[in-house]
Amino acid sequence: MKRRMLPLLLALCMVFTLLPASVSAAELVDSGTFGDGFAWTLDADGLLTISGTGSMPDSHPWSDHQSEVKSLCLEPGITRLPTYAFDSYKALQSVSFPDTLQGIGTWAFFNTGLTEVVIPENTSVGDGAFESCRALETVVLPSTAWLANGVFTNCTALTFVVIPDGFTRINEYTFENCKSLEAVFLPSSITEIRYRAFNGCENLTYIFYTGNEDQLSQILSLIHI
Repeated sequence: MKRRMLPLLLALCMVFTLLPASVSAAELVDSGTFGDGFAWTLDADGLLTISGTGSMPDSHPWSDHQSEVKSLCLEPGITRLPTYAFDSYKALQSVSFPDTLQGIGTWAFFNTGLTEVVIPENTSVGDGAFESCRALETVVLPSTAWLANGVFTNCTALTFVVIPDGFTRINEYTFENCKSLEAVFLPSSITEIRYRAFNGCENLTYIFYTGNEDQLSQILSLIHI
């Protein structure tokens, strides 16, 4: 049996050595440094990787490649993104946030092509940070996040949202004109829904709420303000 297996193993080894590597680093397109100790690289697959410690400077040395950026990786150590950080990066489809992140600036991802957003714990999200991300389908929020006004305004592909237990307030215009939004999951910890938070959500049909009936009546009246 051993004699039969040896030729077979040798043949398999020859086959695998002829196959192209399935995992390999994409070719580097451009790279550089900026601010105080920050660095960036862009590869041929459109992955923009940014490293550094602290608040990311308000500069965009990769801006000549804006239309090439398809995904973004922010490495651990980065704590804040500035205003308009990736505004109108329409080819940008995905972003990976580090656990060290504490703040996302106003309109940081306005009008990008993002399809999914996972907000890290203990992160404050500025006004309109993901406004007009019309391909955005999935939003994952931790209970410790804080959302300013209009964070997801005009995200017309968003169909459902889960607000985690611990949220007490949904700010103004948060989901305004999310025309495909059909279902919202609200915890009993929600006590305040501000002006036009769900205005223009014309297909909002299902509201799942963990509070009692009296609380639900109050919540429903707030949603339609």
